[in-house]
Amino acid sequence: MPVSSEPSLADMAASLYLSRKANAQRAVNAGQTTPPQADRALHPWLAIACLCGADLPELRELIAQEREGRAIHGVDTPVSETRARRTIADNICPRERWAKVLTRARDKALDAGGKSPEALALYRLSLALAFDPNGHHIPPYGAAHTPIAEAA
Repeated sequence: MPVSSEPSLADMAASLYLSRKANAQRAVNAGQTTPPQADRALHPWLAIACLCGADLPELRELIAQEREGRAIHGVDTPVSETRARRTIADNICPRERWAKVLTRARDKALDAGGKSPEALALYRLSLALAFDPNGHHIPPYGAAHTPIAEAA
């Protein structure tokens, strides 16, 4: 069976978060923003990374604590990692906010040519996270040509 050289959603989401974290730190160091503002701007990307299964130091302890379980009728019931990640992501940044941030970033990257690894990652994350049963969908990219269609 061939092994894919394509990065996983977790790897792509982690990379996008870490790239934005580095940019935020540079902006703080240059006096262009404050640390709290930079941190708030990172919340959507950390929530996305959390949902996609990224292994980030910022998430490890939160996930471990959430997975320890909840007392339900006096019995500790462990929580699955998927459920823990959904809860943590919602606490970091609600879907209605991060979905808009992801859509804008995706559209901007694709409108600029859409050939970079970041553009493809944004597009793939948007597809993977597109549906929400509560109605906060990520709309499809409007252009006729998409990175995935062009690659086929």
